[in-house]
Amino acid sequence: MFAYPFVAMGVLLISAVRLVIYYAGFEKNIDTSQNSLAVVITGCDSGFGRAAALNCHAKGYHVFAGCLKQESVDFFNSNCEQQRMKPILLDVCKQEDVEKLAMSVSQWIEEGKETNSSKAGKSRYLHALVNNAGRGTSGLVDWVSLDDYKTDMEVNLFGQIRLVKACLGILMNQHYARARIVNMVSCAGLVPGAFMSSYSTSKFASEGFSQCLRLELRNFGIRVVTMNPSFHETPLTTGIKERAMQTWDRLPSKTRTMYGKEFLISALVNPVKHLPKLTWKADNVVQDMMSAIELVHPPVRILTGLDAKFFHPLFRTLPDWIQGLLTPRFPQPAAFMKNKKPL
Repeated sequence: MFAYPFVAMGVLLISAVRLVIYYAGFEKNIDTSQNSLAVVITGCDSGFGRAAALNCHAKGYHVFAGCLKQESVDFFNSNCEQQRMKPILLDVCKQEDVEKLAMSVSQWIEEGKETNSSKAGKSRYLHALVNNAGRGTSGLVDWVSLDDYKTDMEVNLFGQIRLVKACLGILMNQHYARARIVNMVSCAGLVPGAFMSSYSTSKFASEGFSQCLRLELRNFGIRVVTMNPSFHETPLTTGIKERAMQTWDRLPSKTRTMYGKEFLISALVNPVKHLPKLTWKADNVVQDMMSAIELVHPPVRILTGLDAKFFHPLFRTLPDWIQGLLTPRFPQPAAFMKNKKPL
C-alpha cells in the first residue's frame, strides 16, 4: 500500500515527459502533403515488408517495393495505385538489381524536377530507405554449412550495405532534412542464441554496421534507425523447425548418429512447440516500422516486444558467466551420454 503514491508519481512524471516530447515535435509525424516523398522497402514478398509497403502506400508515400518473386510484383500491381506503388524485382545479393532500383529512384526524382520547371508541383525526395530483407538458417554450428553462413551474411549484412551505398548519393545530394535509413536488425543482433549462430552472426554484423553508419551520417542530417524486434509472427520465425529439420536431413549419417534423435527432439522439436507462446503479433513490428518512417524525430533504436524492451537490455548488462548460468543447456548428444560409448 505504501508504494502506491510513488507509483502514481512515477506515472505522472512519465506522462509529463511524454507531453513535453510530443509538443516539442519529437512525436509528430511527417507531413506528406508538402512534398512527394518516396520510401524504398526491401523484402516485400511477405511479412513486415509487404505490410509496411501497403501502409506507406495508403498514407500517401511513393513506394518502391523490392520483391524477390514475380508473383509479389503482380500482387502490388493488382492491388495498388500504380502511380504511387512501384514494385521492382530485387535480389539484394545482386549488384545489378540494386543499381537498377537506385536508378529508378533517381529517375523518379529527376522527373519531378522537370515537372516543377514547367509548372508548380511538389518537390520529390527519397524520404526513407528501409532495409527489411532477411533470411536465417537454423541449426547448430556443427550442422550449418559454410555456404549457409555466407548466404545469411550476404542477405542480412552485404544486402544492406549494397542498398545503402547505392542510395547514399541520392540521400546526401537531395538537400532534404528528414531523410532516414531504417535497418531491420533483430534482437538476435544484440543477444546471441544457440541453434541460430548463422543468423545471429549476420545480425550482430548488421548491428555494428548500422551503428558506424549512424555516426558517419549525423553531420549530413540523415538518421539511421535500427529495428530490434524479438520473436514475432513472420515466415522467418514460423519456419524455424522446418529449416532446422532440413539442415538435419542434410547431415552425414555419422553426425546424425552421434547426436541421436533424442537430442534432436529435446533440443529442437519440443522447444519449438512452445514458441507460439513466446511470439508476438507481427502488427507490433509493422507499427514500429511505420514510426521509424513517419516520425519527424525517430528514435535511433526501436525495441519491439516486452522481452526486447525489458529483458534483453538487462540480460546484456550481466557478466558473461551469469548469462551462461541463465541460458538453458542442451541435453547431451547420444555419443556422450552416460553408459554409452562414443562412436
